[in-house]
Amino acid sequence: MDDLVNWALFLIVNGLALYAAYCFSGYFLRNSLSSATMPALSLGIAASGIIYFAHITLVVLFLGVILRYLNLYSVVVTSVLVSIVMVYRFRRDCQPFSLPLKQSICRIYKSKDFFLYGIILLFIAQVIILIAKIIILPPHIWDVFTYHLTPAVEWFQQGLIPAVIDTPVYRINAQALGMTVLNYWHFIFFRDDFLVELPMLLWALLLVPVSYAAMRLSDVSEVWSQKFAILIFFIPIVLMQAITAKDHLGLNVGFFAALLFISIFLKSRDYKMLLLAATTFGLMLGYKLSAPLYPIIAFVFFMVFIVMNDRRLLLDSVERLA
Repeated sequence: MDDLVNWALFLIVNGLALYAAYCFSGYFLRNSLSSATMPALSLGIAASGIIYFAHITLVVLFLGVILRYLNLYSVVVTSVLVSIVMVYRFRRDCQPFSLPLKQSICRIYKSKDFFLYGIILLFIAQVIILIAKIIILPPHIWDVFTYHLTPAVEWFQQGLIPAVIDTPVYRINAQALGMTVLNYWHFIFFRDDFLVELPMLLWALLLVPVSYAAMRLSDVSEVWSQKFAILIFFIPIVLMQAITAKDHLGLNVGFFAALLFISIFLKSRDYKMLLLAATTFGLMLGYKLSAPLYPIIAFVFFMVFIVMNDRRLLLDSVERLA
């Protein structure tokens, strides 16, 4: 009976958070998606994933650090309230989901591309295998035991997030623990570690729509974008990291997503895309001590693109005057 209640809470809270994130993503994307060249569905999924992770992170940190009252009941109530407010405020901005998905499936079916059919079936089989591994196999990497998961158990026992954990393992208090917040979220519902590696699989899955959207914005054809986006998921390091409680996929997929949002801003001049990029960078900063280098690199490229674009506009104006 307890398992049924836990599963019901997990599915309801996370389902509502995902729906709220999708509604909120429509607010950020509504101006940019006015262009016919924008891949609406993949961008909506990518933005929703970032907002969903931000939702989880803010809820756990607010309860654990500010209120210092962190347990299953506070997590459920706070998350549900935040989700309801987001849905109520942004439901009118929510982009269609079922119709674009149906249209995309129909186009894939009508393409008669059996290679595409094959890699889609392999992708589905691989995701099922990874989920089975996450559920059946325990965490198995030494640094996961050293400092990634240990704080989540300590937070659970204390009912808050302390500034310093009393431990002989000094690395715990010297590491960024942003990914541990996501691990804690998937631990608190069941008080069990069988889903603590799920966040990294979600980051790996987010790589597919982000890659597809990036290729479509680069004028790669729809069919080839679908193929390459799925094949990127099969990169060995992605599959290896997808069943861990580490933070590398979150850091690098987040960086890729932030660059995608910045590139959309450069095309549409929609400043809301910079807010999405900033949200993504904010998540990344909590994942690793080296994370501040990523937004610095992105800022350099951003300024280069701005200068190049302004110079092109200036040259066009001079040519017209001449």
